[in-house]
Amino acid sequence: QSLDTIVCGLGMHHMAVPELLHETARVLRSNGHLVMADMGAPSNWRTVWGRALMKTIVAVFRIIRREARWQAEADAFHSIRTAEEWREILLDFGFGQVDIVEWPPRRFWYPSALIMKAVKVSSS
Repeated sequence: QSLDTIVCGLGMHHMAVPELLHETARVLRSNGHLVMADMGAPSNWRTVWGRALMKTIVAVFRIIRREARWQAEADAFHSIRTAEEWREILLDFGFGQVDIVEWPPRRFWYPSALIMKAVKVSSS
């Protein structure tokens, strides 16, 4: 309970989110702020056809882009969440006042952009 604000930019889909949020909640003061920017999964990625298409795209991407950076992105793909999934996760970890702004993707197979703000609920 020593920090007022924690900021994370474009890294959440590469991290173990439950462990990260547990530690974030531990070190934030009551009413402390968590601000994150990350990629978001559009809702069409959660349909049967969307899942199949994205699995195929990621498999092809792995073959074409062999560099370590691109392999790390392919590995992290399964951790990209929708705005609503993020809202539920943040509420489950004791955050309130969850505000998420989502910019839609340019193409239906692209991820969206998310800016998320949440406040650690006061511990009584």
